[in-house]
Amino acid sequence: MTGFLHTLKKLLSTRYASLLIILFAIAGRIIQLIYFFNIRLDASHQVIATKNLVNGHGISMTKAYASDISATVYEPLINWPPGYSLLQAPFYALFGGDYVAAGLVLGILAAVILLLVSRSILKLLDLPLYLINISTLIAGFFIYYFYFIARSDAIAISLVM
Repeated sequence: MTGFLHTLKKLLSTRYASLLIILFAIAGRIIQLIYFFNIRLDASHQVIATKNLVNGHGISMTKAYASDISATVYEPLINWPPGYSLLQAPFYALFGGDYVAAGLVLGILAAVILLLVSRSILKLLDLPLYLINISTLIAGFFIYYFYFIARSDAIAISLVM
């Protein structure tokens, strides 16, 4: 049994295994992000603010008053931090107003950053490469709460890391 474990440690310590595990972890995270993606209350406000930002109205919400329905009023979005709208705006413009694609790409980018930064932290702690690879593989398929809920928390966590 110790021969098998030694061989497994050696195999998991190769560059090829590291690259393969990183790709599997990213694929696992992408599948989860696509599966759990939805727009609820918080994200819908941020999407509207992103649309208004790209259209030159700042980070704002579009309102219409009952006294004059034909007039469009832009009120600044002050309920949430503007970070998500600012980060999503380039992707929203790039995908021609497709907020689903913009949100998915932003989430995937943040997830990849989180995986790679986590690996870097483990390397700084001088963990053996096979343990870093096992941790990366587990992290790629583990369903974290901040990916399960429809919030921008995962992006914030990635940026803080």
